[in-house]
Amino acid sequence: MMRIFRRLFGAGVLLIWSLIAINMFVVLTGWSDVMEPDYADYDVWLVLWASVTSDGLLSPVLQERVDAALWAYNDGIISKILVSGYDKNDDHLEAISMADYLLDSGVPDDDIWVDGNGYDTRASMIKAKEEFEVDRVIVFTQRYHLWRSMMYARASDMDAVWYAVDTHGLSLRDFGTTREVLARVKSFVEVMISG
Repeated sequence: MMRIFRRLFGAGVLLIWSLIAINMFVVLTGWSDVMEPDYADYDVWLVLWASVTSDGLLSPVLQERVDAALWAYNDGIISKILVSGYDKNDDHLEAISMADYLLDSGVPDDDIWVDGNGYDTRASMIKAKEEFEVDRVIVFTQRYHLWRSMMYARASDMDAVWYAVDTHGLSLRDFGTTREVLARVKSFVEVMISG
């Protein structure tokens, strides 16, 4: 019985250290992309999705992302906005809701690209590269999401930098929410398996 307990304990310790090591790898490989971004020559900005309400209103997290893109567009920093979300049914139209918000805010239709099949960060990056032929992109997202975004962008052979849409500094929450820790592991595995 003691031997089984030791093996289970050892497996648990190994699992925890693996989670820590993978998260450190994902964070550290994306660190330089965060600390000194250069926005020159990046005219396509990608807004990654977050939830919308059943009546198409943007959640606070998504509102923050879209407002940042709108500010950059109005200031002449960017010329195209690619919104990526998963428009899986009439009650869940993330990309269309973002595009409608930008249109209502005065962005011309020609300057908004809509990806309705971006069901996760990886899919959004692949579509940006393959369907929209984006090679250089600035990714709009919150700080906690940045490292996964950069990993997927590099795996898709895109030159990408990241723009923080939230105003708080880095905190332990950015590094360690359970969802984000597990999402980084999923991202690492996907990139290692499929590139």
